Amino acid sequence: MFNRTIVIGVLLMFLSALFFAGTWSFFDDGGYVSPRVFPRIISGCMFILTTIMVGKSIIEHRSSELKETQHDTQLETTVNRRTWWLIVAAVLVAFAYTQVIDQLGYLVSTALFLAAMIVLFKEKRWYVVGTVSILGTTVFYTVFRLIFKVPLPRFDLF
Repeated sequence: MFNRTIVIGVLLMFLSALFFAGTWSFFDDGGYVSPRVFPRIISGCMFILTTIMVGKSIIEHRSSELKETQHDTQLETTVNRRTWWLIVAAVLVAFAYTQVIDQLGYLVSTALFLAAMIVLFKEKRWYVVGTVSILGTTVFYTVFRLIFKVPLPRFDLF
């Protein structure tokens, strides 16, 4: 069986490399900072951090094979069916987010996206879901719109 951390880490490494490669298609408006810079920094950092995570997990997994309790540890960290469904559900929620962002605008769709992801990862307290989704959307809006001056999709009513 595969170690869950290693599998998810390799998937994240692949996605970060894919996103980094996708930045080559971004236009360069010749401004002070190219629109390519921020996504490259984020995808590069994500690749580096997941590489460290995978390396650490491989080392821990190999050292655990030497122990007699390896069988119990492996049962707890294997990728099971529920984990795969969680990954598929997260991808579908992210896809739905990209499809509705133009209609609902950045603020509404991002708040709904964050709330859906938080609920998907088993948070049951609605005040936590609401608080995190609203604060997260506010922070993201502040960073992207107000600091980096990135034009974001807007909802027609506000």
